[in-house]
Amino acid sequence: MKVLAIGAHIMDAELMAGGLAAKYSPFGHEIKFISLTGNKEDPLYEDMKKAEKILGVSSECLQIKKEDLLKDSVINNITVLLKEKPDFLITHWSGSWHPTHRKTHFLILESIQRILKISTFSLSLENVLFGENFEDLKDFSPDLYIPLEEEEVNKWWSALEEFRIFREERSLDFKGNLSYFPYKGFYKSMVRVHGLEIGVDYAIVFKKWHISRLL
Repeated sequence: MKVLAIGAHIMDAELMAGGLAAKYSPFGHEIKFISLTGNKEDPLYEDMKKAEKILGVSSECLQIKKEDLLKDSVINNITVLLKEKPDFLITHWSGSWHPTHRKTHFLILESIQRILKISTFSLSLENVLFGENFEDLKDFSPDLYIPLEEEEVNKWWSALEEFRIFREERSLDFKGNLSYFPYKGFYKSMVRVHGLEIGVDYAIVFKKWHISRLL
């Protein structure tokens, strides 16, 4: 299985798909995390590479400026990534207060529509998934639950603990002001709540892309 998770910033893919990586990477599945706007100068870059080793994924930054996200050249670059034929594609849901997350959502959808016009797209559109992100929760209702064992959850937390903003619960709000969010409390609560919803201890969730949106 090949999974491609695309986030707007460093740590977005890890938040949305880190639990899935903790569950499946030990069995040899290929999982790649992409940060659209990050770069090697970002103070979180080293944190990302440490988390990469814990989760058994590959991760990279595309160094795209946020104001360029919806440009044709960027959409073309994303279609190249999609030609790697992932079995599952994970990205942001559209119901976000964060403008860069919303741009990322529509960038991915536009890239899929573009690639459909020029070649056969091997990815089943039912396997285009939107991850749970505390900034993207408007109208987010999960369609897919994946149970996690306690050791898988702990592995996911160990990876997230490598990120200083996860540890310090500090980030920037949509106006660029320093803000605080209880990352650990939120995600630990949600993974437990989702588990209870399906009768297990822990679970991560995704929202499926309704294919009618594309037609």
